[in-house]
Amino acid sequence: MKPHEITARRSWYLNIALGAVIVLMALIAYWPAINGEFVWDDHSWLWNSKVSSDPDGWYKGWQFWSAETPDYWPLTASVFWAQWHLFGREHLIGYHLLNIFLHALSAIVIWRLGVRLKVPGAWLIAVMFTVHPACVPSVAWITELKNTLSMVFFTLALLLYMRDEDSPKRWWYIAAIAAYFLALAAKTSIIMLPVLLLGIAWWRRGRITLKDILRSVPFFLLSGFFAATTIFFQHGHAMRGLKATAVPQSFFERLCIAGRAVWFYIRTDLLPVRLSLIYTRWNIDEQNLRHWIAPVAVVGLLAFLLLYRRSWTRPILGAYGYVLIVLFPVIGFFNMSFMHIAFVADHLQYIAIPGVIALVAGTGWWLACRSGIGPRVLAGSLAVVLIGLMTYETHARAASFESKQRLWTDTIKRNPNAWLAHNQLGLLARDGGRPDIAIKLHSRSLELKPEYPRGFNNRALAYAAIAKRQISQGNIAEANRLAAMAIADYDRAVQLKPDYATAYTNKGLVYYAQGKYREALEQHDKALSISPSLGIALNNRGTAYFQIGEYDKSIADLTKAIDALTHYADAHQNRGLAYYRTNKPQKAIADFTKALEYNPRLFVAYHARGRCYAQLGLPAKAVDDFSAMLRARPGFVPSYEHRGLAYLAMGQRQLAIDDFKAALAIDPRYTPAAEQLKKMKGTQ
Repeated sequence: MKPHEITARRSWYLNIALGAVIVLMALIAYWPAINGEFVWDDHSWLWNSKVSSDPDGWYKGWQFWSAETPDYWPLTASVFWAQWHLFGREHLIGYHLLNIFLHALSAIVIWRLGVRLKVPGAWLIAVMFTVHPACVPSVAWITELKNTLSMVFFTLALLLYMRDEDSPKRWWYIAAIAAYFLALAAKTSIIMLPVLLLGIAWWRRGRITLKDILRSVPFFLLSGFFAATTIFFQHGHAMRGLKATAVPQSFFERLCIAGRAVWFYIRTDLLPVRLSLIYTRWNIDEQNLRHWIAPVAVVGLLAFLLLYRRSWTRPILGAYGYVLIVLFPVIGFFNMSFMHIAFVADHLQYIAIPGVIALVAGTGWWLACRSGIGPRVLAGSLAVVLIGLMTYETHARAASFESKQRLWTDTIKRNPNAWLAHNQLGLLARDGGRPDIAIKLHSRSLELKPEYPRGFNNRALAYAAIAKRQISQGNIAEANRLAAMAIADYDRAVQLKPDYATAYTNKGLVYYAQGKYREALEQHDKALSISPSLGIALNNRGTAYFQIGEYDKSIADLTKAIDALTHYADAHQNRGLAYYRTNKPQKAIADFTKALEYNPRLFVAYHARGRCYAQLGLPAKAVDDFSAMLRARPGFVPSYEHRGLAYLAMGQRQLAIDDFKAALAIDPRYTPAAEQLKKMKGTQ
């Protein structure tokens, strides 16, 4: 083997080893999140997505004219479809491993891109990006697959384009266009790549030629198409129902926000401390000169760097220009649904982080390489310490994604004014059977954001939960007081948001709990007049129809609810009950089976299905279902009675007697069991 071949092979092995180190660092940094729960809006891309649940969803997400995803990111939708069918709700490690692998792969491509652009310390930059704490939401949050996926193809498109520039081959150029298409199909926030390509051409050669412009045309065309679809989806889907005040009201306000956002992101990248999933939304006053300092400073620094671009400022201009270009779509100039929460977020700056790291690490490495052995050792030691500190912080922050409770608790610890975190913890408290705590949390959320209609809706749900508990305990006066408070909150919610269909149908549930089924129907009708395909409203109206004996209308509504929402266990259970009442036990069994498949904790479905089996003359299957119900709810008296009847049908008299006695031991006034025992004594 020739010497140059030996050198090439050694270089190849070294590159493999360095790439493996990056992957290992990513696994170490993000290991605490490896089995993390689904959080926040993960459901919108997975089990609540018609695309993910549809057997043909892998390609339906690409049909922008009929796509039913929150945004038009078809590649992301297809990957989520594959993940949902591979991993479901149980194997969360699969979702997290893919995110971590994609993040590490992006870092490797950044390294190779840095080498091609002759950026000093390219591998060091890649490692720092791998373990940077500001990357945590993009990597540990399952929904942010769109970030890690788009970043891979974005950096790959850059690398392929640069390779074609350095050694022109049509294949590289076509591959770069294909990679950019896939990057846009994953997430459109990387839409500034064609501008970046022209900027790099100018930065490398000092001018932009006609050839550069022509080569960038396909990239601009792709950007234009995906920009149009993103605007359509943001206004037609993601931002539907948000108040006008959720977004900046003037161009000058947007300029102030943009300037402040740029410095915010540079600061958090250079000094990644006090990071939070949710930051406080700024109150910007364009009439206040103080708010113009940030945008003026952004423009001033850019002008200075351009003026002295042929001197030592050239690498700073390159990094600063990259940051400004890639951040442009997400710093306030364009409306985004996230603006009603905050104007900045760590996951929005994911693509810009390598630019800031390159500015510092690259400059430091360049200076060290031009110094003696002492400064080099010092620089190397400092780099190791920085990487260690960042890995530690990233590891700690990734741990907050282990569960929803821990995530929102950590968010409040980092930012006590995060109203959304208080709201989310309130929802968790209510779901965990602690509605009293939920009320306090929602009240705190509303103190921080008084005009938040969902906050009033969520607090009302907690009031209604306590009212329902009071009804079961016979405290009717207290239940009515709490119900009135819930109704007042629902009224406030629809006052703030008149088209808030969910609040109307939830208000109907309060009347339903009080046995006022006609009043409940009136509220559900209002909800469905606003949103005819709202699944929960269709389910709620169907149950109200059931209570007044209009079973056909009940079945019709519940069928529409099942069509509107995939895996809607409650609707299947409720329709099963309606089928049972209309003497259609086979259809009822099918619905109860579906309900238990989608939610194994709907234990009442076992009891209801057991009664259907008994009606069909299948007592053995009935016994199995009643037993399953009693294992989950040992004190559910009707299951003892009906299992006893099933045992009688099977000729197992003593087992039947035991069940009737067990029912009476729990509730001595349960007359059906007493009558059965009396009847059995009379037949001895």
